[in-house]
Amino acid sequence: MKQKLMSSIGGCLLLAFLLLAFPIRGQAADSITVTDDDNGVKVQYELSKRGDSAGTYSAAISFVDEDATPEELYIKSKVKDANGTSYEIRDIKSVAYKNSLQSVKIEEGITSMDGGAWEKGYANSDTVKISFPSTLEDVEDSFLNWDKHPDSVIVPKWLSKMQSENGVVYAGKVAVYVPKAENDASKVSEITFKDGCTKIAHKALFKNTDVTKVNIPASVKAIGGAAFSGCTELSQVNFAADAQIEDLDWRAFYDCTALTSIKIPDSVTRIGTETFSGCTSLATIDISKESKLTRIEYGAFGYYPYKIDLKSLGDFSDINPSGTLKDGLGVKVKEIYLPKESIKNYKGGSAAGLFAGCTTLEKVTIGSSGDAKAELPYEMFAGCTNLTTVNMDKNVKTIGTAAFAECTGLKSIDLTEVKEVMSYAFTKAGLSEVTIPSSVEKIGAITFGGCISLETMTLESRWSGEDSVYRRMVNILGNFSYVKGEYSYNMHTSSEQVNNPIRSNEEFREKYPGQTAIKTLIIKNDGEGTALDNSSAFAAHLVSLENVTLPEGMKTIPSGAFKQCFSLKKVVLPSSIETIGNNAFDSDVNLDIDFTKLTNLTSIGSQAFSIINANGGNSVGGSYDKKYTDEITDNGGIKNIILSESVKTIGSGAFFGQRNVKKIVIPESVTSIQGQAFQMIPALEELEVYASLDKVSGSSFNEVFWSNTRNDSTITGKLKKVILGESYSATGKIGSALFYGLDFDEIDIQMNNIQNLGSSMFMKNTRLKSFTVPKTVKVINQAAFYETTALKDITIPKNVQTIDVEAFRKSGLEKIWILNKDLVIKEPTTEDVTEEESASKTKVYIYNPKETVEDFIAIPKNVTIYGYAGSTAEAYAQKNGNKFVVINPENKVIFDSVGGSKVEEQTIECGEFAKKPADPAKEGYTFKGWYTNKECTNAFDFDKDSIKEETTLYAKWEKNPSSKPETKPAIKKNAKVTRGKYIYKVTSVTKKQNGNVQVCGFAKGKKAATIVIPSTITINGKKFKVTSIAPKAFLKNKTVKKVVIGNNVKVVGTKAFYNAKKLHTITIGKNVTTIKSQAFGKLPKLKKVVVRSKKLKKLKKIKKKIFKPVKHKFTIK
Repeated sequence: MKQKLMSSIGGCLLLAFLLLAFPIRGQAADSITVTDDDNGVKVQYELSKRGDSAGTYSAAISFVDEDATPEELYIKSKVKDANGTSYEIRDIKSVAYKNSLQSVKIEEGITSMDGGAWEKGYANSDTVKISFPSTLEDVEDSFLNWDKHPDSVIVPKWLSKMQSENGVVYAGKVAVYVPKAENDASKVSEITFKDGCTKIAHKALFKNTDVTKVNIPASVKAIGGAAFSGCTELSQVNFAADAQIEDLDWRAFYDCTALTSIKIPDSVTRIGTETFSGCTSLATIDISKESKLTRIEYGAFGYYPYKIDLKSLGDFSDINPSGTLKDGLGVKVKEIYLPKESIKNYKGGSAAGLFAGCTTLEKVTIGSSGDAKAELPYEMFAGCTNLTTVNMDKNVKTIGTAAFAECTGLKSIDLTEVKEVMSYAFTKAGLSEVTIPSSVEKIGAITFGGCISLETMTLESRWSGEDSVYRRMVNILGNFSYVKGEYSYNMHTSSEQVNNPIRSNEEFREKYPGQTAIKTLIIKNDGEGTALDNSSAFAAHLVSLENVTLPEGMKTIPSGAFKQCFSLKKVVLPSSIETIGNNAFDSDVNLDIDFTKLTNLTSIGSQAFSIINANGGNSVGGSYDKKYTDEITDNGGIKNIILSESVKTIGSGAFFGQRNVKKIVIPESVTSIQGQAFQMIPALEELEVYASLDKVSGSSFNEVFWSNTRNDSTITGKLKKVILGESYSATGKIGSALFYGLDFDEIDIQMNNIQNLGSSMFMKNTRLKSFTVPKTVKVINQAAFYETTALKDITIPKNVQTIDVEAFRKSGLEKIWILNKDLVIKEPTTEDVTEEESASKTKVYIYNPKETVEDFIAIPKNVTIYGYAGSTAEAYAQKNGNKFVVINPENKVIFDSVGGSKVEEQTIECGEFAKKPADPAKEGYTFKGWYTNKECTNAFDFDKDSIKEETTLYAKWEKNPSSKPETKPAIKKNAKVTRGKYIYKVTSVTKKQNGNVQVCGFAKGKKAATIVIPSTITINGKKFKVTSIAPKAFLKNKTVKKVVIGNNVKVVGTKAFYNAKKLHTITIGKNVTTIKSQAFGKLPKLKKVVVRSKKLKKLKKIKKKIFKPVKHKFTIK
């Protein structure tokens, strides 16, 4: 079975490794060039308007004369053009270099410098000196070109000449460089940045191993990229209590391996790319609930997306991100608080894999600070195997692809107010139960794939997806085997179920150990509908599913909703259900439904509860597979189909193959039943049809309940009683072959307008022993009782006017009572019959050369005919050689009370019924009924047994019990008893009538695919322990596939399971001490043995001695 699947399910995600998202200054469409004369040297200012400050400019500074050799350069903060217009400069974009320069001075008022402001020549100059204004507050990363040497710092000579303040070199208010000591004596381990410092610049302390502690004042607004990168001795970072810092730029604290804890000031809004990557000792990151943090970038805490293996789930592509993936750089936090607005997928850089693979993380809280809700990015917490607590507190909008994949310690999570859960979000997580709240609008494929502990799901949402397959449980749980093109293929198909049936959640887990084995599904109504509305086959193919609860108020179960849920045993259906769609519970071999509670049910769709395909075979086609119905669970499936008076339509094959249904009741309300609706139901014992045959549209009665081409006793062999209700036919006419080939014991025709017994109506019924012809019947059609071999006696009432040819041919009839003196018994002929002759003759066709026309007569010659003198029945008997007995018009019924009070006799017209008298009385006895013989073995039925001759009825009495209680005989040693499927032999009995028994094998006529030896059985109300399995108990068994030995069994006898041809799994109980010779010998299919016995565990050679001939999985638990 294939299903359409999204072509992309998040298996691969391209990650951009962004080192820095530089802020881009706004600029006017046209630049302005101003030339200024600086001591005779013309300096050109190319100005562009700054976007963040009205009326101020950024300047790129160069020399007009390329041949000029200035010694000094004075950069002004205010210049005028030729027209006298003034321009205020606040930002330096770049400064041209001349070899002749001795000094560069920057006027007060300049507040910032761009990256790369100082060209390469400045770094190599031996003479130049640069003086920065005190107003300088910000320098962008690489303004000293240090990014061109990513793993080291090449200090410009002019910078090395600058004076430091307490170990820090400042450019204005910016700490640009903290030089490393030349010797231990000059080493400075603690750095305190001065008040008024606004920024710690890019690489300011890069790989400075002297520093162990830094103190950062409130004035600092930002820490530049790699500012403390490689400070491997830095163990303490102190921010001022009133800190105003907003930005921790990329790799700000990269590889600070001695750092164990840090408090992030509330003012920080951004933690940049890889800010704390490599801080492998960092165990505490303190982010408060007052935090203004709005952005956390890729690798911020040293974790990155990684490849997640999906091969255990099926033939799927692994989750395999590309890009620079790293390992061993993550922080070691156990708990983290993250403001909701800080977690999202950014356009300029994703926080994918933020804590992916963090095995120390145990608790995460997504806080409420900020406005926008969190969007957990790709693999955010993937592989956090010790993560047990996730408090999202309604602050998360989206859970990204694989966000919690492989979080094996995560048992539960509250998804309240989450709107989207993306593919693989919880793949291989440790969830045991989960609720999908009504807020969820989308769920991706394999979201809960490989969650081997997940048993219960509650669905409150009706989510959507880009494709309907996205909305099916089998894809959300990953319960499909492989993907090919646009389709997914079911893991355990119906054809696989025929050969290797799964009947329980436990068996599914054993066969597919790496899969999500959902056991219980609770579906709720969100006010507008349920999750079942998402798509057809919404919960189909969930082979592990055992229990479903549907909400009150629900009206429709959609098509295929729970199709092929082979382990499904219980569905709580609300009384509000009106429609059960096509294939809704198709192939659910264990499911039983109480239809009497569905008082609003009006429609049951085609194959809604079928076990095998009504068009042949199981769901994948082929011939009818009775093996499938015979070998699946003995007592599973629907027990009774008793439909309420609300039901109107029943689709084709609706209950086809339900092998354990014992009773079917079709109410009068039904207006349409399609073909094969109730065919192939071998356990059926009672059939009651009150609906009108005229309204059984699209098929004949025969095609609805059984096929007239099938004469197989395994299909109909248990039917005992059929009732045709008063409204069975509006016309009163019965068609041909109504019960052709069907065996049953009794039929009750309640119709008050039936006109005929149709041709071949009871043909080949071998169990019908008696039949009362209704008083409205006028015609018995051709072959109506053909080969009804158990029928010995029948009365034809006076209302019957015609009996057609072959009516009782080859039947077991011995006596026939005909009460109509003028009954027409039609003659067979091989000639054409005129319309006038058709009243007395019927043309027959002889195909067997050994037959003659006389073989087609209505009443065979060996039948004794009872009738009135001078009647047509007498004439028929004389013509065909039947024995004829004259009957009396009236007959006496004598009541012999056998010592009881007297009962008056009755005189009854021949063929009519006696009236049941008042019960007689007898002291010390209870009256038990009237019988036709003195031995009181043949009960008399006043409603069915007509009086045709003088009849004596005998009262049956039962002596009233004495006050002395009856005691059951004591059970004796060596006695054999049958309990369930097995025969047991009593091996010991105590004085209290307890003891031990031995399993001897299957009881007569019993068989099973699974043998479960119980711990105890009950005999006469007393418990007996099952302590042994007899020698040869199941020798050469051909049906047993699995054996579970109970915990009281101590001895397994010689050849107990020898040569059990299909036996593949054995579980040995915990008290087994002895396994006799060849007990498990010659087992060609054996695959798995589980030993729980403590004493057997000590036998080192148990596998070699007892299970030597076979290769198999051997487990000692």
